[in-house]
Amino acid sequence: MPGLLHIAFSRNNDRRRDYVMTDAPGEWFSKWAINRNAQEAGGARWVAEHADAFLLIADREALSGNEMGSARSAIQILSRRLADERRGRPVALVWTKADVQLAEQMEAAVRDTVRGIMPDAVEFAVSVVPAPDGSGDTGQGLLDLLHWAVNIRRSSAGFPESATGNPDPFFMFGAS
Repeated sequence: MPGLLHIAFSRNNDRRRDYVMTDAPGEWFSKWAINRNAQEAGGARWVAEHADAFLLIADREALSGNEMGSARSAIQILSRRLADERRGRPVALVWTKADVQLAEQMEAAVRDTVRGIMPDAVEFAVSVVPAPDGSGDTGQGLLDLLHWAVNIRRSSAGFPESATGNPDPFFMFGAS
């Protein structure tokens, strides 16, 4: 099951803006990247059909670890599928764990693949690191990414009719 996050923003009497963000299982997208119609890729197809924008995650730790070749191949294959399916929707290449050192050749291989097939993709580097004062952790680059994501505009999200009568898209399908 995907993780869902519903956020709503409003200012004074302005119209409310709702955002639903999904963190779908990577297995869905691994299967989808190889075979769009794979039975195990149904969730990925749904996300690809309904998303307003895509975050393509490049995990710098995985790209610098023992399985770096597999990680690079996986993101390159996924990038190609996404390029075929995105229908002009925005894409962000998000380098996670940006504080982890990555070989320049590896970073270039991933970037060149993504930008070669989706030249309009934007890039963000994000990381969670200890706060300088030792008070906990702090995010770096997360606000820039969130700002980009919430400023994506779409004419209509096309939600289906509510089974529960609740207008909130997060709760519209009810609970079992």
